[in-house]
Amino acid sequence: MSRHETDPAATSVVAKYGDKHAAAELLGVRPRTIEKWTSERRIPHVRISHRCVRYRLDELEAWFDSFHVPVGGASS
Repeated sequence: MSRHETDPAATSVVAKYGDKHAAAELLGVRPRTIEKWTSERRIPHVRISHRCVRYRLDELEAWFDSFHVPVGGASS
């Protein structure tokens, strides 16, 4: 049995953060696109080590929502 199956605190962390595959699924892009945006520092992420990167899914959703353009909005 893994740690996150028995520890409620670990479960909450696992639920908040995802890998590049979870981030890609959330945003509807390929995992390679997530890697590229991460290397360009375009999306929020947590780098634990060179190869271990996690994405806080609620932050990614807020980042995505920041690109919303309202219908009939004033043009610049």
